[in-house]
Amino acid sequence: MGLIISSLTLSMNLALSPVCKLNLKPTLEDYKYYKHGDIIIGGIFTVYYHMDEFPSVTYEKIMRCAGLVTVNYKYFLNFLFAIEEVNRNPYILPNVTLGYHVYDSCSKANKAVKSTIQILSGPGATVPNYYCTGEDNIAGFIGDLLSVTTVPIAQLLNMYGYTQNLKQKRMPESSEEPRGAVEEQCDRCLPTSYKNTGYRPSVNFELPYCSGKENVTELPVLLKPDGSPVAYNALMSMTYALHALHIFLGREVFSNYLKKSTYRHKLNKYLKELEYMDQSGMIKYYDKRGEFNIIFHIYNWKLIENKYANYIFVGSFTPWAPPDKQLLINSSRIFWKNNKIPRSQCSEYCPPGSRKLKNDKKPICCYDCVKCPDGEISNTTDSENCIKCLDTEWSSSKRNQCFPKLEEFLSFSDGLSIALSSIAILFWTISILILGIFVSHKDSAIVKANNKTLSFILLISLSLCFLCVFLFIGRPVDRTCKLRQIVFGIIFSISVSSVLAKTIMVYMAFRISRPGNRWKKIIGIKVSNSIVVVASSIEVIISIIWLYLSPPYLEQDTHSYHRKVIIQCNEGSQVGFFAVLGYLFVLAAVSFTVAYLARTLPDRFNEAKYITFSMLVFCSVWITMVPSYLSTKGKNMVAVEIFSILTSSAGLLGFIFFPKCYIILINPQLNIKMRIHMEQ
Repeated sequence: MGLIISSLTLSMNLALSPVCKLNLKPTLEDYKYYKHGDIIIGGIFTVYYHMDEFPSVTYEKIMRCAGLVTVNYKYFLNFLFAIEEVNRNPYILPNVTLGYHVYDSCSKANKAVKSTIQILSGPGATVPNYYCTGEDNIAGFIGDLLSVTTVPIAQLLNMYGYTQNLKQKRMPESSEEPRGAVEEQCDRCLPTSYKNTGYRPSVNFELPYCSGKENVTELPVLLKPDGSPVAYNALMSMTYALHALHIFLGREVFSNYLKKSTYRHKLNKYLKELEYMDQSGMIKYYDKRGEFNIIFHIYNWKLIENKYANYIFVGSFTPWAPPDKQLLINSSRIFWKNNKIPRSQCSEYCPPGSRKLKNDKKPICCYDCVKCPDGEISNTTDSENCIKCLDTEWSSSKRNQCFPKLEEFLSFSDGLSIALSSIAILFWTISILILGIFVSHKDSAIVKANNKTLSFILLISLSLCFLCVFLFIGRPVDRTCKLRQIVFGIIFSISVSSVLAKTIMVYMAFRISRPGNRWKKIIGIKVSNSIVVVASSIEVIISIIWLYLSPPYLEQDTHSYHRKVIIQCNEGSQVGFFAVLGYLFVLAAVSFTVAYLARTLPDRFNEAKYITFSMLVFCSVWITMVPSYLSTKGKNMVAVEIFSILTSSAGLLGFIFFPKCYIILINPQLNIKMRIHMEQ
């Protein structure tokens, strides 16, 4: 507060001397109002809203109150009216007269504290801990209207045990005209009541738009129903609390209390427990929060000629009413500037597709609008958060709607799958025709010379390789995901194992033809069948381990593309997948190596050359397939694997069997010469 209040132990005579007074900054005019009474009610009101400094003739700066607020002046009139009403009522505080001692705080804390000390010390004095007139009969204080002055007043009065009573309630106001105000209901204490009761206060205030000759109760600026009767209600509640203390103590004891001035310490208790009925029949009391129960009237302010404000009653607020009936508003009576309802916010509405983002550099009610990120939407105005679309949905460009994503897989109706299916059927048909030719010519020299059993196994496995392509086409399911790689791997291992067995048999046949060679003892054993069984069994074991540890499964890739969901098979264990392919590559590499070594055999055993070319094609296809497979997604990745299966299978079929079919069907003379040579 800027003041240090100490307890002085000086005599009364010494207290009246100038040395006992606090040296406070002087003011041009204190606007003090005093009336003697048995009980004095102190009052601090903000009538002027600011203070100016200007030098005096002694060159000392003097404070001057400026800027009269007529609405606040009406609070002071309400206070005076309430004093007179209590004094005229013989049933409230009988034989006790209320007086008052009032100052204007001018909305400044230091001025409010100075005025409070002047009331406590007596008219015109500023002596802490002394009432310089010899009588300390102050019951309590009313005021102030502003928290900046009310708080320091309360801190000071708390030291002396005085009750302070006045609390203003107001609703926030819009920055645009017209404005609204919430006022407590009390028709009897509005300025119009002064005229009805013959009340004529004499005050020294200069009101705007007045000549100074008007009667205060006839001024239009004071006859409007604006301003809150908090001062009236505060004084009446304090009076009824004094009345309750008067009844509790009895008249004689109460008179002694007035003389001893000790009742002020008990007044606060009776004020908190106060409950009385006013002249309108309404029960008045303070709730648990210290709020005075009152009905609030809501007025609409309409500026007239930029001078006066016309106040239109538009509704009310009743705190104790049911929630749905507390606030009653007649919106048809509200006048808005330009007939447009103003927005009580400092930021523009965030449209659908965006959300509000707090801006720390702006007030808490302000915010920025940010667009929802990809995959999220908001479909309402001023959305706090964006709503995430499902993984199978995509957000529109305006971010206000979610759409289902298109499913992508290699369907049977796709042009690419039709082309691949046609090629697969074509080569399957060719392999079946070649198998039929070999069966019908099974006793021919060329069929026997190239191990007809291995040829039949190879043709059947190749035809099945062409058919297993259809496991890769269509919408994947868990069953097809588990079967397609396993079936392809096992069938293709049989094909490559058959080629390996044929290569080994060609090489062994050439070695056996030499005299005294030990291979003659082994050639009678079914070596070729054993090679096929053993080599393909290893692939079966690898596939079983893969299925047991981490089998393939169906998955939906929702993140690779914005508007598409890739329906695909996840291979489960990449190690298992590449182990299956890697083993096929090992078989092919061994076959290629053996065939390359046997390429210089006599012409009648020239199948080794064709096997060499077929394995070269096989290895080239699958080596280039791996990076292409890993770098593509969706149906293109499946198409790469199907193309590799068809190409490698067609390479085996073409290089190994087409030359034999040429001899059987087009040049049978070579088949006869080969038979004669074999018989010789």
